[in-house]
Amino acid sequence: MERKKYHVSGMFCAACVGRVDKAAKAVKGVKDAEVSLLTNSMIVSIDEDFDENNLIKAIEGAGYGCALDMGENVREMRNRRKKELGLQLTRVIAAFVIAALTMYFGMAHMSNWPSLGFAVDQSIALALSILVMGLYYDYFYHGLKALFRLHPDMLSLVSLGSLISFIYSLYVYIRFFVTGIGGHTYFDTASMILFFISLGKFLEAVAKAQSTSSLEALLALMPEKAFKVVGEETVEVDASALKPGDIVLVKPGSKVPSDGKVVDGYGNLEEAALTGESAPVYKAKGDKVMSGSMNLTGSFKMEVEAVGENTTLRKIARMVEEASGSKGKLSALADTLSLYFVPVIIGLSLITFIVWISIAGNLEDSLLHAVSALVVACPCALGLATPVAVMVGAGRGSKLGILFKDARSFESLAKAKALIVDKTGTLTTGHLAIVGEVGFDEKTLVDVYSLESLSEHPLAWSIALYLEKKGLQKKKATDFKNIPGQGIVGKVDGKDYAIGNAALMKEVGVTVLPEEAKANAEKGLLVTYVASEKKVIGYFMAEDSLKPLTKETIESLQREGVEVVLASGDSKKRTASLASETGITRYYGEVKPEDKERIVEEIKGEGKLVAMCGDGINDAPALKRSDVGISIGTGTELAVDSSDIVLREGSMKSLEEAFILAKKVRANIVMNLFWALIYNLCLVPLAAGVLDPIGFQLDPMWASLAMALSSLFVILNALRLKVVSLKGK
Repeated sequence: MERKKYHVSGMFCAACVGRVDKAAKAVKGVKDAEVSLLTNSMIVSIDEDFDENNLIKAIEGAGYGCALDMGENVREMRNRRKKELGLQLTRVIAAFVIAALTMYFGMAHMSNWPSLGFAVDQSIALALSILVMGLYYDYFYHGLKALFRLHPDMLSLVSLGSLISFIYSLYVYIRFFVTGIGGHTYFDTASMILFFISLGKFLEAVAKAQSTSSLEALLALMPEKAFKVVGEETVEVDASALKPGDIVLVKPGSKVPSDGKVVDGYGNLEEAALTGESAPVYKAKGDKVMSGSMNLTGSFKMEVEAVGENTTLRKIARMVEEASGSKGKLSALADTLSLYFVPVIIGLSLITFIVWISIAGNLEDSLLHAVSALVVACPCALGLATPVAVMVGAGRGSKLGILFKDARSFESLAKAKALIVDKTGTLTTGHLAIVGEVGFDEKTLVDVYSLESLSEHPLAWSIALYLEKKGLQKKKATDFKNIPGQGIVGKVDGKDYAIGNAALMKEVGVTVLPEEAKANAEKGLLVTYVASEKKVIGYFMAEDSLKPLTKETIESLQREGVEVVLASGDSKKRTASLASETGITRYYGEVKPEDKERIVEEIKGEGKLVAMCGDGINDAPALKRSDVGISIGTGTELAVDSSDIVLREGSMKSLEEAFILAKKVRANIVMNLFWALIYNLCLVPLAAGVLDPIGFQLDPMWASLAMALSSLFVILNALRLKVVSLKGK
């Protein structure tokens, strides 16, 4: 299913997000839509019936602008933001100066300030307030348009509050010239509401820039220029112009412009921003390199394999951005509330007016309370509560080599009470070293090498590397088949082979295993049998070591209340030995892929939310079946696609940090939503005048300031995730 990204203009609050989301999903061919208020973007999943023109018309019909996102480099992104912030700041400063003058002339007749007389003062205040309203014409255009479409949003509240204040003041102004009766005007209130909202929006935009800085930092890793090798010459070209198959020279101190492989030379690459691994990684001929890596020393030529959106760097950046627009249970709750929030506030404001005019009979006070109730309510805080926390959390994770695919993965991992782990490549390094062989002649070793070189399993790689170093030459293998959790079968020169563990031997009819081999397996060595014609020809012995901090990480997760379960294809004795070494009390040995799925379901049946961490192709089904799948980035592509979270470095430290970060992000989202709800539940009644009998009244001016600051609080609270500690108990 194809996904496309669009830029959506005119969104100001969560209600807007809800309208755009609903309009997009109603379009034929759109299977899903993820709308982000934080990045003003929309990512749609489409099928063959999709027509882009229908989508754009639907979004425009809902009152918003929509255009296909053509992609921006960091320089373009920053220039655009700088221009937008500059325009916002200019309007804020102008609004402040004009609104301050409006306040002076509007209140001069009631104060000891120098006055030109009621008529002149109010005429100037009227003109100045019209100037401020003209400055924010777009607020009224979008807000009233949404109101007339019966889909009111935050700007509808602001527009109504400012207009009601202005219209009442205009009434008092005209009444003075008709009857000579003056009164208190609120031209300054109409102006100050707009000023405070725009000030809040400006501060919010600055804070948003901080929350998306990690995304920009990722994109900034992509160099703009590259040195393309053309014949005997090296030509500097735009990195965006590279194509698969091009040869590029990467000099010391320069960045890798695309994904590819080294074809000549060597380099020491810093990949910290991509994998979280701080130590430089040595790359030589045949090694893969990733776009955005910094070549510290050495010089090499590389063949371009992936460019643009297909590079690792772009995929990581896309995951970080898409995570902010995704919906978890908490964000879905916020979206539901936001759809009804603004209409409810307008209704409460109307009720406030009716109640006060009925009780006190004072038009001025009744309008003030109604306007205050309108402009103090803030749907923006609700709309930003989840995406800003997810964006900052995803950015923090990406710097550590932890990629969260969506908001749901944060929520699910934070609540997980059981973690099922594979052994090879997850708890252990996966770098298996062959420490011995028994029973082989050279011809058999050549046949084994020919078959094992076709397998994706780490143990097969180790055997193939071990045999390659012997200088053997591969033959053509046929009928090759990978049997997940057991080994491989195939033919070389017409001879059948089965290469794998004891379970595979039993599967192919081998009834007798060498006693010495079984004894070595019980000691903890990994034994790989080679059989033909239902007899064991020989076997290899390998050993695998635990990753650093494995035991400490498991203990930390257990203290956090997470039950760690080991599910391994190794023998039961080897699995038991490893479990004892790491402090795991629940373990399963000799498990097949379908067994891992069964284990996931078994633990789910105990009422626990289950996370599964693995790296191989045989883990993919269990990763899918679990509530949240965690894959090691060094594993197969299928395992990565089957998971919700990717650990690029694959260290146990990353696994612990993923759990802690998920809990911190979820707690931050809950805090943001709590603040947004409590803020509205408390301040709306205050603005409506529940404390008026004891002399407390929230003026519309200060109500609008409170509205602006509520969104800012939510963003600043989320920004704490950039520096929060990720150490366990």
